Amino acid sequence: MNNAQFTRPQAIRNLQRYLRQLSYFDESIPPPPLTGTWDARTEESLAAFQKNNRLPETGRADDVTWNLLYDEYRRSVDQGSPPRTVPFFPRLPFGYEIAEGEESFAVSAIQYMLGEITLHYDNIEGPKQTGIYGEDTANAIREFQMRNLLPITGKVNKTTWDFLVRAYEIVFEDYEQ
Repeated sequence: MNNAQFTRPQAIRNLQRYLRQLSYFDESIPPPPLTGTWDARTEESLAAFQKNNRLPETGRADDVTWNLLYDEYRRSVDQGSPPRTVPFFPRLPFGYEIAEGEESFAVSAIQYMLGEITLHYDNIEGPKQTGIYGEDTANAIREFQMRNLLPITGKVNKTTWDFLVRAYEIVFEDYEQ
């Protein structure tokens, strides 16, 4: 844990926040209030954490408990947060469009996303994933643009990219449920 100095209420609020995060995934840890005040519910929550981790159930945050609590909190946040995204669409130059003839990883990503979302759209055929923006990719993009009330150009600008990514995210969310 970093060595930043906190006031007692700040330290207690952090401890409560760490315990609350862990309580979302472990119902044996009762969620403490986020008050910055030490109370019976905070002590009960900390004792449950200590019990789960085979530490003495004191309900007090000694160095061993505090460090383990922080480590478990960080692990929980890391595991529970969505993965970072990679921005494949170029930010510059402004107004950039991916069009027929382009060969890039961004084109592969477009083709992959189209392939996934076309499973949920009628009458859109996903292009082959070649990394080359050909006529089949342009046609699939035109159909996608038409269905999403976007200008029908067959090219992928930032707006079409954002709509495509959102459509893919919606399909992906369906897979997770």
